Amino acid sequence: MMIMMTKRPMDLITENDKPLFSIQNKKELTMLIRTAMTVLVLFVISILGACGQSESEPTSVNNITVSNESNASIENISVEKGESLYESNCSSCHGIDGKGLTGLGKNLVEGEFFSQMPTNDLIDFIIVGREPSDPENSTGISMPPKGGNPALSDEDLSNIIAYVRILNK
Repeated sequence: MMIMMTKRPMDLITENDKPLFSIQNKKELTMLIRTAMTVLVLFVISILGACGQSESEPTSVNNITVSNESNASIENISVEKGESLYESNCSSCHGIDGKGLTGLGKNLVEGEFFSQMPTNDLIDFIIVGREPSDPENSTGISMPPKGGNPALSDEDLSNIIAYVRILNK
């Protein structure tokens, strides 16, 4: 099928001179496009609105001081930054509440692994990740290094860990 333009820009015609769009149904086409755009905008708004919701609000703490068990040093941690980093890097597998998503990621707030491991050991674990073939992998699901974001620094990981530990309380 070959489409050709006529002298009038409002008419598109095919090879056999039948109009694809004519002046009579241009209003219908415009209405259809407007309706589709409205539905698309409403869909995007509902998705964006749902992304920021969680079932429970974490404790409102902006900065805390945490003892780092591995080397007994004290560092300032931003739970607020940790929350933002967690939501953009971890929640797609571990859920917005940290309780894991079936078939994707483990529960981080109710198990002993995350709550009892020293921060530096957790950072080392997250940097490396865990392949499904690892004998200690109980899910058979890959945990990519740094959750799939190589740009995360040790400080970012410390902030994420601090935030998840607050979810546990």
